[in-house]
Amino acid sequence: MFNVSAWAIRRPLPALMIFFVLCVAGIYGFIKLPISRFPDIAFPMVATTISLPGAAPSQLEAEVTRKVEDAVATISGVKRVMSSVNEGTSTTTIEFQLEVDVQVALDDVRDAVSRIRMDLPVDIQEPVIAKVEVVGGTLLTYAIESQRMQPDELSWFVDRIVSKAMYGIKGIATVKRIGGIEREVRIDLDPQALNAFGITAGQVSQQLARIQVERPGGQMEWAGERQVVRTVGTVADADALRAYSISLADGRSVRLDSISTIRDAAAETSQIALLNGKPVIGFDLSRSRGSSRLMSPSRYAPPSSNWFVSTPASSSCS
Repeated sequence: MFNVSAWAIRRPLPALMIFFVLCVAGIYGFIKLPISRFPDIAFPMVATTISLPGAAPSQLEAEVTRKVEDAVATISGVKRVMSSVNEGTSTTTIEFQLEVDVQVALDDVRDAVSRIRMDLPVDIQEPVIAKVEVVGGTLLTYAIESQRMQPDELSWFVDRIVSKAMYGIKGIATVKRIGGIEREVRIDLDPQALNAFGITAGQVSQQLARIQVERPGGQMEWAGERQVVRTVGTVADADALRAYSISLADGRSVRLDSISTIRDAAAETSQIALLNGKPVIGFDLSRSRGSSRLMSPSRYAPPSSNWFVSTPASSSCS
């Protein structure tokens, strides 16, 4: 019988070489071992989101949430059903047992919601049914402050310049701005003027919705070249909106600024980013699936913009 120990003692060089090769292979394999600091986590959960703009939470609970809960409760493998109702949105999360295939559960939830689709309010938006996946959430939060830019200019700078630079970095999935200013064209209707002209706020809203339309119009031949034709029905600015004609029930028309006050200004502030107690504009970076590293975006600052980046930033809602 061959004795490995005795052979290694009599011939130590081959044993040392084999030991050295195994050590090198182990160290190389350890270095190349893929390790994710923020691993992707897949829960056996499916979320159903149904939106009805302008609806009160009580209305959504009675007409949408309870019907969805009753429909998905009969699916096999369901462990728990949780719902949250906000103004205009109803979200139902279905948690399944660990052994349930998530794709099969997703199909079952879609079938259950489709069966009760006719029982839901007619004017709801198309239900969104998706798997609940945890990719890692926000990894980095940066704050930007400028001595040369106004808040609206800095907000535009983050949305256009910084976001484009961040999306060019491998591993970044989303860039979300915190704080800043959103442009809003506000139309405040005059109730007395509406009564005088015999028109309701809903009718004005319907007519305004029709002007923000852009549709394809086919193709045409021009000077030997084929060009695309499109129908544009959008309003360029607030001045054009003021001159827009609102049709009345008796066939007449009236300018929009005759029955309302139109302002092109900033939207009402709903959140604010703070750095050392001072208002700033921040943005969050979240990673893409399968990525566990993010590069620092500070080196992407344009030299002429005179802004600096600090991290972390704290955000709060007001």
